[in-house]
Formats: sequence, structure tokens, C-alpha cells
Amino acid sequence: MRLRPFVIVLLLAGLVITLPDAAVGADFQTAGFALPASAFPQPAEIVISRTESNTLAAQDDLVRSQGATLASSGRVTGYFVRAAQTNIDATGHSHPVITSYLVSAFAATQDAAHAFDLHRQAWLAALQHPPAGTAVNQQQTTSVHAGDSHRVAEFTSTATGEQNAKSVLELFFATRYVLVQIWQYTSLSDATPYGRPARKLVPGMAESLNGVAKKFAVPPAGFRIVSLRAEAYGSPALSKVVGAGSLIVSVRKPVYLSAYVHVYRALLPATLGARFSIAIAGKGQDDFQVTEPLPSHPAGFYRVFIPYRFRAAGRVTVSVQVTVDNVVHRETVSFNASG
Repeated sequence: MRLRPFVIVLLLAGLVITLPDAAVGADFQTAGFALPASAFPQPAEIVISRTESNTLAAQDDLVRSQGATLASSGRVTGYFVRAAQTNIDATGHSHPVITSYLVSAFAATQDAAHAFDLHRQAWLAALQHPPAGTAVNQQQTTSVHAGDSHRVAEFTSTATGEQNAKSVLELFFATRYVLVQIWQYTSLSDATPYGRPARKLVPGMAESLNGVAKKFAVPPAGFRIVSLRAEAYGSPALSKVVGAGSLIVSVRKPVYLSAYVHVYRALLPATLGARFSIAIAGKGQDDFQVTEPLPSHPAGFYRVFIPYRFRAAGRVTVSVQVTVDNVVHRETVSFNASG
């Protein structure tokens, strides 16, 4: 006799994890966002050009104030470039203009758009209530051809009350899966002779990066089946009865047939589907199917299971086919069911 089957996808309490972002973002090809030195104010020296994980973004002095916000918004990985234009004058003094940009790649277009909206809201709040000694202005972006659905913005901030005060421009936009933020820093005293000519190049940089973002392809779902098990039915501890060995299961007692799945990347909205096939030599086969939606941040461990009582003694083969975003993995175990 078989139990009436039902299947549940359960997020395991205590095992919901996010992998180190170096592993999560390994398949995101972000190097295409590295603009050549010729794209920056000349003469330009590329100081940093690297894939920027969430960990690196949280550590960098320039972007760490946003690193945690971007990661919580679903940022997976990205790219970061910093270039310096030294501007040595006739007396040998330097008047640097620093141009940097951060590319943030998300697993879903709505996450990139949401991250843009949050960042624009933060700038608008500063525009309404600027910090003491700081002037904040919003710039026109009608001539900047970047961003989806008008998601492009430009602001400037000038800390007038400080010694060696800085003038900061940020132009940012969201295109498909990508949020791009471009910053340019100059000393306030250098803003007119050096900063103003340098800023003329920022819209062109934005349009170049926008072109890359339009072609940026997010890789398909990434996951693996950690194990396929038969477990004691009704046990809160989910004690393992069968792994991939040849332990004996009694036909008198029902078991859970469980697949443990580690999802580390999925395009939203995503689903996890599992098809169980249970075959007993010479006694036929049973098949069960389930499909469940994954949460908004899908990285983690999941358990897919059905309660099952074997119809007869014999050699049992249990197979599971797990599907996430049309990517399929399979696992099979065999064991004995005794009378």
C-alpha cells in the first residue's frame, strides 16, 4: 500500500545561506565593462580595473557606504574602475581629477531598477536637506542616452565648508540587469580649470557602458543536488536512513524520499521543480511531480520531499530530476526494500 503522495519545497531553517560572492558571480562575465584609458580625461592612468564582488565593494572607500545596500538589493557581482588625471602645472604641482565607476550586476532586471530608485531617492533627500556646508544640485540628463525607462540621473555635491573642499559629480543609470554609477572628483579650486573639461567626457562614458549593459547576459540558473535520501518518516530530526548505499528499508514503514538542493543563482521570478521516480525491480514505477516558486533572494539550501511506502520488497531505484529555470540536474540512488 502506498501513502497518498504530497510534495513540499521547504527552505531549511538554519541553512539559508548566501555563498561568498566570488563563487556566486563566477559565471557573470563583467570584464567587458572595462573601458580603455582613452575613454577617460587625458592623460589618464588606470589605477584600478577589476571585477568587484560585494565584499570588495563593501571595503572600498569610494563605494563602501553603498556596498551593503547594493548587496541587500540583490547585487551579485560587478566591475570597478578608477582612473587618475594628474594635471601637473608649470610649477610641478598636481591638480588631480579622479574618475571612477562601479558596475553592479543583478540577477533580475527589477532588482537593478529598484537599486537605481533607492539611490536616486537618497540623492533627492540630500537635495532637499543638504548636509551642513554642502551644496547639492541635480543636473539635466536629457542629452545622456543611457538607462531604461528614463532611469538616468546626475547630481553634484560640493563641500564648501571644508579645507581642500571637493566637488563631486555622480551620473548613474540602470539598464537591463545592470546599475552603473560614475563619479568624478576634483578639488573645488580645480573645478573650473580642470574639472569642467573632464566632466564633458562623462556622458560619453555612460553611453559606452550603457551599450555594454544592453548586451550583458546573465547566466542561467546555477544549482546542484547535494544528496538524494530516504529518511525516517515523521522524525523531527530527519535522521538519514539511506544515502547512496545499499541499506535496507522496510516496506512496513513509510519513509520520506528527500532531495537536498543547493541553489546559488536563479533568474527571478524562478521556480524549483522536482520529479521523483520510484522503481522496484519487476513491480512497476511511480512518478510524482512538484513545482514551487523560489523566494526573492533564492540562494540557499532547499529540501524537496514526498512521503512514500514501498509497494513490495525488492531492489529499489529512486531517481529525481530537479529543474530551475529550465536547467536540469538528475540524481539516482538504489537500495533494498525488505518485507
